[in-house]
Amino acid sequence: SSGINAEYGGPPEDTLTQHGKRIFSCKFSDTSPYQLVSGGWDNSVKLWDLRTGHVERSMSSSDQGPKLCGDALDIRGDLCVTGSLLPEHAIELWSLKEGRRLGVLPYESPRLRGQYIQVVRFCNGTENVVAGSAVCYDAQIISVADQKVVARIDGYKRSVSSLAVCESGKIAVGGSGSYISLVETMDSPFFIKDEPEQ
Repeated sequence: SSGINAEYGGPPEDTLTQHGKRIFSCKFSDTSPYQLVSGGWDNSVKLWDLRTGHVERSMSSSDQGPKLCGDALDIRGDLCVTGSLLPEHAIELWSLKEGRRLGVLPYESPRLRGQYIQVVRFCNGTENVVAGSAVCYDAQIISVADQKVVARIDGYKRSVSSLAVCESGKIAVGGSGSYISLVETMDSPFFIKDEPEQ
């Protein structure tokens, strides 16, 4: 027997229960086996201490967020990035150690429909964030230091809801279409780069 019980009889004793609504994303800390970060529809990011089963820090912002509606949470060391299903201020950067929001990252909405982020990942360590939108039909790479979009992965007819990033920098993007785009570098033909300002 594998020890997995397929019948749902309620939460087990070791369940973490301090979220107020649906949870869409959780990640184990990459620096401590005793920490877990989670977020969902209740406008908060929670840092859990798995030794006690209690929330160590609960973080929220004044911009109605974070309101996660997808796998829109990633962590690297002390930094956490979240993506919210909100029209603006949808990508937020957090300090887990300080328990506060560090800032908001931009996401360009070429169709003027709002941002509505469904998925985020750090890439190149914490240098960049890649995010996918439910309504912009693209993924964008945002420089954390420069606070600007540096590239777009375009060509989707519907929402982008899945991202994978490997240490080499390769990015896989999927969504409502029946294909996955693989991006090797910033020089890949999948990227539409911003024109230099005159």
